[in-house]
This record gives sequence, C-alpha cells and structure tokens, in this order.
Amino acid sequence: LKRGSTARDATRRGAMGQAPPCCSCTDQRARLRGDGSLPPGTVLPVHAVELGTFADGELADANEALLEAVALGRRGQIAEAIKKLAIAERVLDSVPLSPAAGQLRRACFTDPELQELRIQCPGKTMRGARSMRRGRSRHRSGKEEDLGPELAALAGGSAEGQLAHLEASMRELRELCSKVHVFEAHAVLQKLERASKAFAKQCKGGGQAAESVKSFRDRLTGDPMLDKLRAIHGRMEEAVALARAGSTNGHKPVVIRLPELHRDFRLELILRPAEGSEIEANGARTQLIAVCYIYNWPLSLKNAIAVDCEADLFKKTWIKDCRSREAVIGGPAQLNSNFAVVNIALTPTPVQLEDVQVREFAVCPTSPLDALTSGRPGILVLESAPLVDVGPWENWNVPKPPSRYGCYRMSGGSKVHFKMRSAENPNCTDFITVAKVGLPVPSMLLPFETFKGIVAKKIGESLKLMKDDLIDNWADLGYEERIAANDPFYSAVTAVQMAKHVDCGPST
Repeated sequence: LKRGSTARDATRRGAMGQAPPCCSCTDQRARLRGDGSLPPGTVLPVHAVELGTFADGELADANEALLEAVALGRRGQIAEAIKKLAIAERVLDSVPLSPAAGQLRRACFTDPELQELRIQCPGKTMRGARSMRRGRSRHRSGKEEDLGPELAALAGGSAEGQLAHLEASMRELRELCSKVHVFEAHAVLQKLERASKAFAKQCKGGGQAAESVKSFRDRLTGDPMLDKLRAIHGRMEEAVALARAGSTNGHKPVVIRLPELHRDFRLELILRPAEGSEIEANGARTQLIAVCYIYNWPLSLKNAIAVDCEADLFKKTWIKDCRSREAVIGGPAQLNSNFAVVNIALTPTPVQLEDVQVREFAVCPTSPLDALTSGRPGILVLESAPLVDVGPWENWNVPKPPSRYGCYRMSGGSKVHFKMRSAENPNCTDFITVAKVGLPVPSMLLPFETFKGIVAKKIGESLKLMKDDLIDNWADLGYEERIAANDPFYSAVTAVQMAKHVDCGPST
C-alpha cells in the first residue's frame, strides 16, 4: 500500500506497530520472487494477490471478477459465481503476457475455492476461454460494460457534468469511509471505478478532460485510505462467511452468569475441535472452533466499540494472567483499525500464548447476519492474524515470534464479533463471536477439556476485572475524549445503537 513517509517512521524500522513506508513493497502475501514471478507449483489464493497490482485496465476487471466469484461462491450463489469466473478467464486469455497477468492467471487456476466451483459446474468456464483462443469471442468495448442506468445516463452528459459527478461521488465515498461503512463505501468505490474508466474511454483524444479524469483515477488508485478499504472489505466478506458457518455441532455450552456485572448478564461458550472441512491441511497442530454468546454486557454499544477501537487505552491488568500487551492505533486514515500483541499465561500449565492481531471494523446499519441477530443492526469487528510471521504487513509491522521456552504464538485463525444493542437492556450490549483458533501445541501437552476449562475461567475472571477497573472508572480513562475527537465514526455507531428494529430477540 502507498503511504507517506516521516522521519519518525524511519526510526521505528523493525519495531512493533506501524510499518515503515519504505517497506510497503515487501508485502509477502503472494510470496513473489525478485522478478515478480511465483515459484513453480505455488498455490495462490485470489485474496493473497498483492494489493494495487491491478489498478487499471482489463487485469483490474479480471481481478474484480475473480474476487466476486469467490464471494458469490461462499454465499451459495454458484451460477452467478461461475459467470464471474468465466468473465475473468476470457479476459485473462486475451491480455498480453506480463508478470502481473501471470500472477492473476496463477490465482485464477490454483485458488482452491475457484477450483471447487469448476468441479461443481464442469465445462462452464474453460469453454469460454477456449472460444476466446479460437478468436470467436467479441472484443470488449465500452458498450458491453454494464454501467447501470444512472451511470449510462451520465455517460451521455457533458465532460464538466461527468467530472462534477465523479467529485461528488468521491466526497460521498470519503464520508462513508469516515463512518467506517465498509460495505456501502466499497460499493460506491466500485461504481466510481467503473464510471471513471468509462469516462476515460470517451476522452482518448486528449485535452483537459482527459488530464482531469486521469488525475481522478490516480487518486482512486493512490489513496492509502481507499487501499485500506479494499483490503478490509475483502476480509469482512470472509468474516461474514465465517460467522454464518459457525456451528455448535451439538456441543453443549459452558454457561457463566455474573450478577455482579449485571443482573441479566449471561455468557455461553462452545469450544470444540475443528472438524472435516474446517481443518486446514497445513494449519496448526491443534485447531479449534469457538462460538460465544454474551448477553447484557454493561456498556452501551458506543462505549463497547470505543474499548475495541481505542486499543492503546486498554490495560493489560484488565486481562487475567496477561504478561504483556502492546497496541498501536491506525486512526481514521486506516478506518480506525488497530494492531496489538498480547501474551497470556495459561496457568496452571507452563504454557504461554502470544496473540498477534489486527482489529478492523464495519458499521452495519443493516445486519449481514440476519439468522443470528434477528435483524438487529450492529458493528462487525474482525480480529485476524497478519499473513506474515515477522516484518511489514500492510501498514503494520509484525515483531519476531517469542523464543522463550513454553511461549507459543497462536498461528492463523480469526475472530469475528458482531456487537449490537442488548435486546433486554438498551444501555447494554449483546455479542456474538465465532472464532477459528490455531494452537502450535500438541493436544497431548494441552488436552482439549483442560484448555476449555482454562478459557472459560479466564473469561469470567477477566470480565470481573474489566467491571472493577474499566466500567466503574469509565470517566477517568480517556475514552470520552477519544469519542469526541472522532465524531464521524462514533456518531455512526450511535446511530446504529439508537436504530429501531422489529424483532430484537437474539437467536441461539
């Protein structure tokens, strides 16, 4: 991702937190060789392709179609997913050879989810590519692109009118980003990309209009906030899929009631081994699925999100047996994401776990999890591990894994929380959490039942600590000042908190 550089950034090279801008090109998600190619036999998921590689032209169209195919496939819309995949294949078959095109072709033909789509609908994708090789397909043109009625009407207007519309849409986009309306902002961004591309085709003859639209498109591809939006949107799509797929598989929950927190407080935790397709072939030694419901946490939704967002204000003493905790916040320019490294002792065992996580948000005026939330709007909070073990990743810098005996870094995995106003008490918050947990510890060293008991106990004890030290001293901890300083975001959260909805009862 493109970022501005400061002297302070340069002095922090190798430190935990914000990555030095000069290292942005070293993102290892695609594990590229020096010439931009991939080692033979590499499997390249579409979401692992380096961000910003396809900022323009037909490769950008193919990249977008592949991402949409994956997202549609996860939602079970197989027919639509196949159509998107076929479009991408036709484009990739027609573009000239280049390192960027090679990356995208590798992703197209090795991504496991796209391979599964081909298995489900054999012959419906490669046929289009073969016909392209024989020269029977039509050349792409502006007329074939589906701009929608609004953009199609705009395309017939004056150059001044089209530029004015683009600028107005850009202002709308930035306002949505300031509110962290990720899904809505990404939809506007896609529309802007299509509209500016169509306008650029009209201005091929050059002149002032061509220069203006080129400058506009450069802003779309060079803005760090929009780069972050693209990255977070892709991960949020995956988060929604994980939350929807979270199943208890018949396991009974551990129920914790803490009337000292709130008379109606209740926590239900299901922790079970990953099964079947949930198991990652090259994943951690111990892979678990956690599903947790929390009812009537005694903080309003706005304040609960402030605790998550202003991560540097959170103290390690509020977590039971927390040995260390460091956090860096990204602020509005990074859509209020943050980065934290936490080390927790699993007493009475000799094991310590280090959790490195990036926390990201999406304000959802409409719930993406209707079956789980009974239609209540809320805030989607994703906590995921960086895709590198050490070094720069996006705008963060990942420290080296611990080398102390008995201390292990949790590998991979992600936690998805959906937080909403309590159905029973308007000044409280309900949570739904689904998590994939990878422990680099053999089950014989940390038996499942032992781990489940430790986790349940630590959650209860940590909640009590937060009640005594956080909730009861809220006014003195600096959260209200942070809320006031970031009004667009917290006003959007407040609007979700105050929104009316029909059926408030959470579904378990």
